Amino acid sequence: MERPDKEKWLEAMHVEVRSHINRATWRVVKAYGKANLISSKWVFVLKKNADGSIQKYKARLVARGFTQVEGVDFDETFAPTSRLQNMRLLCAMAAALGLDIHQIDYKTAYLNAGLKNQIYMLPPDGMDLLGHDFLPDDALELMLALYGLKQSGHEWHQVLKEALSKIGFCPSNIDPTMFVRDGEAPAILLVYVDDILVLAPPGGAVESLKKELLTLFKGTDLEPAHHCLGIQIVQDKEKGTITIDQERYAEEVLARFGFSTSNPTSTPLCSKKALRKATEGDLRCDPSIYRAIVGCLAYLAQGTRPDLAFAVSTLGKFSSDPTEEHMEAAKRVLRYIRGTAGAKLTFGGDRSEEEVEGYVDADWAADRDDRRSTSGFVYTMAGGAVSWGSRKQGAVALSTAEAEYVAAGVAGREALLLGGALAAAGKELGTVTINCDNQAAIQLVNNPGSHHDRSKHIDIVHHWIRDKAQQGAFAFQYVPTDLNPADAFTKALGQIKHRKHAEAIEMTLALGAWSLGSEGVGNVDTVSGAERGCENR
Repeated sequence: MERPDKEKWLEAMHVEVRSHINRATWRVVKAYGKANLISSKWVFVLKKNADGSIQKYKARLVARGFTQVEGVDFDETFAPTSRLQNMRLLCAMAAALGLDIHQIDYKTAYLNAGLKNQIYMLPPDGMDLLGHDFLPDDALELMLALYGLKQSGHEWHQVLKEALSKIGFCPSNIDPTMFVRDGEAPAILLVYVDDILVLAPPGGAVESLKKELLTLFKGTDLEPAHHCLGIQIVQDKEKGTITIDQERYAEEVLARFGFSTSNPTSTPLCSKKALRKATEGDLRCDPSIYRAIVGCLAYLAQGTRPDLAFAVSTLGKFSSDPTEEHMEAAKRVLRYIRGTAGAKLTFGGDRSEEEVEGYVDADWAADRDDRRSTSGFVYTMAGGAVSWGSRKQGAVALSTAEAEYVAAGVAGREALLLGGALAAAGKELGTVTINCDNQAAIQLVNNPGSHHDRSKHIDIVHHWIRDKAQQGAFAFQYVPTDLNPADAFTKALGQIKHRKHAEAIEMTLALGAWSLGSEGVGNVDTVSGAERGCENR
């Protein structure tokens, strides 16, 4: 290891090995006759603070799980992962109900779990640098769920679930990573492996709960939640708001692909030109770079950037065979992020309503290649967007009404998931208002006998939305297209509509790089003539 910070990394390795020795993670045995010897390696991570400064040099010893043999080294591997929608939903609940959001971090969480299988591992390289000499025939019999093993996540979740049940927490049927405890001071936990978001009434209740949780396993009280899964969380007690953003991650993405100083655009995609599948004569781009860009954009769109949802859905359709035109579109999205890296979602404040409200839309026959329509939806609570989606429909719709009707079903299914999560958190969803800008589709939902000639061919799988509406789960109502933010999830819009719909779901785009001119054209530095034509709509 020849680096200026060599000593810091060696010390990090020392800390890691001492931790394993203190925990008795393994015992040294002879390798002769062992069924399977898996390998191991070091993973080095430079942990940073929210401002980008170095927080910690972290060295982690991990098993190379791909060398394990199923049925010998592992059996069950499933470990649940929480949906980001539920994190946003809990932020909205906290803002609406005046709850605190705090965070604790369990240290080396997986090592709190034992193993059901006998696993033998070769020592990693570099142990001699740390003063630990092994003979050529030495192996490590693992006693605890070391990071990298296929079953470690599963074993940790089982141990955590059992420990939480002993202090009164029950997992949600909808999201097994959400735990709820009823009582005079109700509490909600959302688990992301070793990071625990804690929702409880402010003051003594939340402090008492954190102390209780830290008696279960060794960990750190991170006080009010500030940073989780690359998402920054800011709770303003005076304003009664909770704001989330991915500014730091967005800046890392821009730096990774060389767009930190690029000229920004005011919309993600050009509204005047539809992307098409590759044809024989089209120039291809590097597919690995294209997919890497789309993957990074997808995490932004899934986290705090609903304004990217349609663009990411569109770009993702071409990942198997991207062209230079597709790459230029992806780069345009990066330049849009250059001007909106600090975009934020806000819950609470002047809009602290506890009800969930939805918006749905469809762009009929939008795909120029197969003429399938695009469904788009967004749900808000406490003013801010908690769930959204932009998806191409599975079959060709024969009318706008049919496309909107199918989209209503997609939106309805998402509402049921949100309702289940809210119910687990102790709040009944009630009847959800879903706003739609197509009167015929609303009639198809509310009056099954209407428009028979136009709906008799629609697959029965889409008709469940009628039953749910008649049972009182949903109430569809008309909203003009100009007031329907779901419009932004079905098509590329010009800057005026794009910004208007973003603001409707409490999204602040932080457009410091451009502003609206008198003619509605963004004042963007050095934008090509073709792109300038895409800005105004």
